[in-house]
Amino acid sequence: MELSILTSDFLMWHGLQWVGYDERRQKKAQRSTNIDRFTKHYGPEPFTCAHIWEDFQTTAIPEARVDRKDLDLKYFLMALHWLYRYDSDEELSGTFDRCKKIVAKWKWFYVAKVAALKGQKVSSLPGRHY
Repeated sequence: MELSILTSDFLMWHGLQWVGYDERRQKKAQRSTNIDRFTKHYGPEPFTCAHIWEDFQTTAIPEARVDRKDLDLKYFLMALHWLYRYDSDEELSGTFDRCKKIVAKWKWFYVAKVAALKGQKVSSLPGRHY
């Protein structure tokens, strides 16, 4: 299977477009500002999101693996946005320009995939209980 590898810049550019930062606004801003904007909408930094995207395709955890036909950056970022901001499906529908039924389907699809990666991505730190 050919991997769909995305750079953090590509991912950030699209993610910011979908939450209202057009090309002009992104180009006028410093990179650090765009990263801050991105994290305010999605939680993790673009670099981390790019790694999760790659992990969906390379993980040995069957529940976390995403088939190429189901890879969709907009739906992945929509799910992260929901996990971070907890917008209603109606709000997600408006922000990401999809109907509520599609929003609900793909939000939960990617939330389950992210959750399944927990064992691979989250390490136990002293004093932390997961």
